[in-house]
Amino acid sequence: MRRFFQLLVISIVVPGLVVAQQQRPAEPARFTLEECIQYALDNSIDIKNAIIDEEIADARVKETRGIGLPQIDASVGLLHNQKLPRFFFQYFTPEPGEASFIDLSSVPGIQDGDVVAMQNFFQLKSSGNAQVNINQILFNGSYLVGLKAANAYRELSVKSTRQSKEKTIEQVTKAYYGVLINKDRMQLFDNNIARVDSLLKTTQALHQNGFAERIDVDRIRVTLNNLLAERDKFYNLQE
Repeated sequence: MRRFFQLLVISIVVPGLVVAQQQRPAEPARFTLEECIQYALDNSIDIKNAIIDEEIADARVKETRGIGLPQIDASVGLLHNQKLPRFFFQYFTPEPGEASFIDLSSVPGIQDGDVVAMQNFFQLKSSGNAQVNINQILFNGSYLVGLKAANAYRELSVKSTRQSKEKTIEQVTKAYYGVLINKDRMQLFDNNIARVDSLLKTTQALHQNGFAERIDVDRIRVTLNNLLAERDKFYNLQE
């Protein structure tokens, strides 16, 4: 009997000597909280979208502001006629005292009513032009309202990006400390399982020697199985 109680004390005080060996998965790489937060900030889809919206808002402000800057339009045109069309007119002998627009009296055989074709001197073979226009808005109510709206949109996008980052940091921090809490819980489960396992072995020995009931052994075994199932849940959650 004395020997039995010595074994009972040893099994309770030193549970690690009787805990069953269990195959544990290899631990993943370790990250500090700062490393986890930085990884999330660099890879979060919400943050990337918020940054893109911020860039769009900044570009919209520049676009609206550019409308009020001086606008310069320039154009250049060049016309070249490889072959000028002929100039046609009908010839009549001028009345005495009248001046002829074109004097063709020296042309041999020309008569009144003849249609004469000659080189077109009203059109140049090559011509060009250049034009420059400068415009600027001095005062426009719609432009001022649009500029204020663009600035407000940019400020809103900046705040949205900041909010997304703060929300991501909060979520990562909660998840990180949740892992640490689960780790401590698993350690408690291991300790409790070791104690209940020792108690089960002790109660089985008592039952074999007639000092405990069979129902006590079954009750402790059920408790041990429940603890093992709960521990497996926490291991899966930790993974």
